[in-house]
Amino acid sequence: MNNVTIQKNILNKLIDKYEKSKQFFDETAARRKIALRPSQIFSAYEDDFQYELCASIDNAVEEIAEKGFVFITKKGTKINAIELNQNNVDAVYIFLKRKPKKEINEVIKNLLEKYKNTNDVLYKFCTKQQANLAQNKVVEYCDNPREFEMVLTAVAEALKNEKTIFIRDFSIKIFGDSKAFEKIKSKVIKLLFYYGDFMDESMVLQALHIVNNPGYVYCKGPCVLSVKGVKCNIGVFEGGLGLSALDLKNVEKVDIKCSCVVTIENLTTYNTYNNSDAFVIYTGGFCDESILNFLKILYKNNSNKRYYHWGDIDVGGFLIFNHIKNDTGINFNPLFMNIEYLEKYKDYCKPLTENDQKRLSSLDIKEFVDTTAYMLKHNCKLEQEAFSVF
Repeated sequence: MNNVTIQKNILNKLIDKYEKSKQFFDETAARRKIALRPSQIFSAYEDDFQYELCASIDNAVEEIAEKGFVFITKKGTKINAIELNQNNVDAVYIFLKRKPKKEINEVIKNLLEKYKNTNDVLYKFCTKQQANLAQNKVVEYCDNPREFEMVLTAVAEALKNEKTIFIRDFSIKIFGDSKAFEKIKSKVIKLLFYYGDFMDESMVLQALHIVNNPGYVYCKGPCVLSVKGVKCNIGVFEGGLGLSALDLKNVEKVDIKCSCVVTIENLTTYNTYNNSDAFVIYTGGFCDESILNFLKILYKNNSNKRYYHWGDIDVGGFLIFNHIKNDTGINFNPLFMNIEYLEKYKDYCKPLTENDQKRLSSLDIKEFVDTTAYMLKHNCKLEQEAFSVF
């Protein structure tokens, strides 16, 4: 290592420590020394056999001491401590070509204020980060101000999105670059999940209609579709069909040849569920726009049928039921999502997490009032895959 490399390594470590100190953000705090032993930066400094390295470190430290960046204390001939000269910090920043944290914090502070009132999620997030800044704590999901603004922009735009859009198209729409969103996607998802109201972190973007690939509607049972004047009898396909979202716009009519429609949350249950008097649709959790639109078309032609949704008997399953019912305007009823099945399959029930209990306690969905009370009392929940009804 040359002298400059050693010096920058030492000064960056000292500035890091300085920026984390109480006196950095609280001018009324007692000024404490910001110092490090050479061995805290270069472990080999304690090794007497590393004579050349130790000599290089000594020379490099002597030089920055002469520039007024640090003070040195020695024990014998060796440097014992390197202390940052807090009266000359501005010059250290210039030497390091490093932007002062106070300047960075000011930019972040302005960004938080700018996005704070965009929506409820960003209000909660920005309020928490403003408190973090005031206490010199880490601002979440912020590696640098430029990327941080991209994260805030993406969250704001994602929560406004109402129509299915591919991730690359979403990225172009908000950043003018098809790959930009991919670089911050994990931060955006985590922010939305922890500060929003999403059941599953892996399904956050799907719930906001932002998808990797065209959506498919998987369905089976007695039904005839009319597409561009051609009729397709889904009932002849034992395993059902997967209809691309790109083709749904061409569906002219859906004629259900049975008494009810059943939407199912989980794929395994969809595949094993057999009922000759039901037209069955797989939702895959929160429905994307393609499934919701298909249900609306279906209901338009079959409003006299009975509509059911079958999902997990947990807070996520209840929220998915509510989402489907409210977003389609169809009077869905829950299927097998009640106390009877919790009791029948109690051996397969799982205990509620702390988060489950919190969310169930605040849940207000009329179809599940009794079930929710039972779950809280008996500390239980049940996944669809845990039992087989047919």
